[in-house]
Amino acid sequence: MKKLFYISFLSFLLISCDSLGTILSSPGIYQGGGYGSSSSAQAEREYQEVAANYQEDSASVLSELLSDDAASSNAAIVIENASACNIVITVSGNGYYKKVPIAAGKIRGVVVKKGVYRLSGQVCNARYDQVKNADTSVTIKLRN
Repeated sequence: MKKLFYISFLSFLLISCDSLGTILSSPGIYQGGGYGSSSSAQAEREYQEVAANYQEDSASVLSELLSDDAASSNAAIVIENASACNIVITVSGNGYYKKVPIAAGKIRGVVVKKGVYRLSGQVCNARYDQVKNADTSVTIKLRN
C-alpha cells in the first residue's frame, strides 16, 4: 500500500497535478507590507539567475520518496508551486543552505538530513517564511 502511495505521488510529481500537498496560507505567507510590483520584478530576476545555474536533484528526491528505510538519515522536502509566479525558495538549517527555483505550476524537491529547516521566499506579492521539521519526507504546496 505504501509503495502504491509513492508510485501515485511519483506520477503526481512528474505530471505536476494539483492533488497532493499541504496548502499553506497564513501564518506562513504574509501579504502586504511593502511587497509590490518592483518586488515581483526583483523576485523574477532572482528566479532567472538561480534557475540558470541550478542542478536538478530529482533522482535522489524520488529515491528518498520511494525508500522504505525508516532508519535513513535523509528526508525529502518537495515543494509544489501552485502560484502564477516563478519563485525561489531558500531551504536552510542543519548545516544546509540551498536556493531552489520553482517555475509556476511545477514541483521541485531537495534531499536533506533529517532535522528542522526554514523555508523562505516570495510567492508573487506575498512573503513566505516557515519552519518545517523534516523527520520524514515533507510535501508543501504554495499558492497565491
